[in-house]
Amino acid sequence: MMITRIKICFLFLIIYFSLPYAFAEDNNVFPQNNGTCVNDFAKLINPEDTEKIKSMCDEIRKDELAVIVVATIDSIPKVKKEYESALAYGTDLFNYWKIGRKGVDDGILILVTKNDRKTAICTGYLTEHFLPDWQAGRILDKYMIPNFKKGDYGKGIIAGIIEARKIMEKNRKFMYPEKYGNN
Repeated sequence: MMITRIKICFLFLIIYFSLPYAFAEDNNVFPQNNGTCVNDFAKLINPEDTEKIKSMCDEIRKDELAVIVVATIDSIPKVKKEYESALAYGTDLFNYWKIGRKGVDDGILILVTKNDRKTAICTGYLTEHFLPDWQAGRILDKYMIPNFKKGDYGKGIIAGIIEARKIMEKNRKFMYPEKYGNN
């Protein structure tokens, strides 16, 4: 009898704590990735800049620096207190979309929110070595946000990707001189 009660309590706890995650997809917490590197759900990027961003992301992927995905959304869903931070929501979206090559963890998500006016650069474990958080924050502050304030989201994202590439190439050469040179 006691064992049955323990099993019922245990089952109840499992169900209770897993419910928020079970319905997360149904509540539209995360949009569906469109299969390209530019997911402009908020319609912030003009077509010319979209093509330029796609081309840059393809080059970076081919050079095995990173797999970059850009996502613009209207607002971050208010389903978790942690989502007051664009970085927290972006990290969960990054993981939900499984950005980066499997087993390599070389993804980068650039998240821009229209109504919340928040942005974040989220990196995978490997990419974080080539593009540390402090440098991602500097890219946002110096290259991206000034363009966003002017309403030019495409130009800001392009400037951010250009700077991120420079930093990643420099750091990769420093970390792996035998493979990528030390010039």
